[in-house]
Amino acid sequence: YISHNSDARKMTTPRQNKPLLLKNRLYLLHIFLLLVMNTTAQQQEEEQQDKILLDIHIPLTKSQSCAARQARASNLYLRNHDGAYHQEIDFPKLHTPHATLYQTEFYKSDLPEIQSTVENIAAEFLDSYVSNCKAGIELELTQKISSGNYAMLDIAPNPCLRKLSDVIVQSLLPYVVFPAEIPEWVHHIKNAKQRARKMELVQLYGSPNVLDEFQPHVTVGYNEVDPIGQRTVFLGMMDDDTSSCAGVFDTVAIGFVGVRTFFFLLNIYLSNSDLFMHDFIDYVFICRLGVACCMVHCTKRN
Repeated sequence: YISHNSDARKMTTPRQNKPLLLKNRLYLLHIFLLLVMNTTAQQQEEEQQDKILLDIHIPLTKSQSCAARQARASNLYLRNHDGAYHQEIDFPKLHTPHATLYQTEFYKSDLPEIQSTVENIAAEFLDSYVSNCKAGIELELTQKISSGNYAMLDIAPNPCLRKLSDVIVQSLLPYVVFPAEIPEWVHHIKNAKQRARKMELVQLYGSPNVLDEFQPHVTVGYNEVDPIGQRTVFLGMMDDDTSSCAGVFDTVAIGFVGVRTFFFLLNIYLSNSDLFMHDFIDYVFICRLGVACCMVHCTKRN
């Protein structure tokens, strides 16, 4: 009888160890999953740190041009009537009016190649791409547009402007971060065909406003607090003769886009220059069409 109980105890010992083995395995699995999650998080953080949102654009820097004056006047009107506290764009104290040619995320490590590419385009554009662009790129402001939080002045399409955007998009495509995030406003486009096309362009080029959907404009207002109030004020502005309000510009710039500034690039005054450039970090790369580019180092104004 005693021997029988002893054998029984020997037979039940492995069963008693099973919960302990299972617990150990679960513990090891938990440690493994934590290590995997930590490694993945580190990789994602490193990848995010290597990304940067760039805006390649034409800055409206010629203060006496009609287009530049109109952009500043529209913004001033909004700040005076829409409430400066709610209005996040401030020409010319904090931001510079500009026409975006291409805006998307790139890898920081590719900045030298991006700058070199834009420099080559700027140097050759007037002579090699469009024969009637000898004087520069004309920006003609037309109608007022209010969309969501934005107040914009539309720019009449022209072959020089479109060609410059197309060349920049195609040339910088190898450096774009994919997959690109579809902007929220694209999902709210009522026209199903246009909405689908813009989504496709984001997937292919990282931006909804390129190629056949290139819609040049100058953003003059941004109000997250009261966009309806901004719309009322903006569309109620007295219309100037915007059909004849134009300017010719010969500068292309690469600007960094900050989180709080969205795509409204911070101003930087350049020494020995009447240009009025912008930047969110500490420098901006500028090119004059047909002239060599330069890297301008500067510090943010107080």
